[in-house]
Amino acid sequence: MRALMLVAAMIVSACSPATQEGPSEPAPAASLTASAEEAACAAKGGEWRPVCRMQQPACVVKFADGGKECSDSDDCAGQCLARSAAGFVPEGRAVTGVCAVNDDPCGCKQTVEGGKATVAICID
Repeated sequence: MRALMLVAAMIVSACSPATQEGPSEPAPAASLTASAEEAACAAKGGEWRPVCRMQQPACVVKFADGGKECSDSDDCAGQCLARSAAGFVPEGRAVTGVCAVNDDPCGCKQTVEGGKATVAICID
């Protein structure tokens, strides 16, 4: 009977949660990296926010010349984007663009290079 009680006590103690005392676990490297990236983003005047369909955090920086008329991306801090009330224009057509307001990589865009529209692309 005594052996049976000993075995029962061993089984019960094996099922109880183990406690660990000592220093806490360090923060995962991914969160340290994200914090460093977020701080670097803020330092250059960007906004750390979710972008694209997957809502992955990224640094989005506004451009001082956003909305200015352009004919090439060399005229802008970012990209020179085609503007048309009717949507995208045929590739190669002469067009005036506007400087992008920020560097958010997502959405549908058509750039202007050398005063002509390039092929439109959509990035999710």
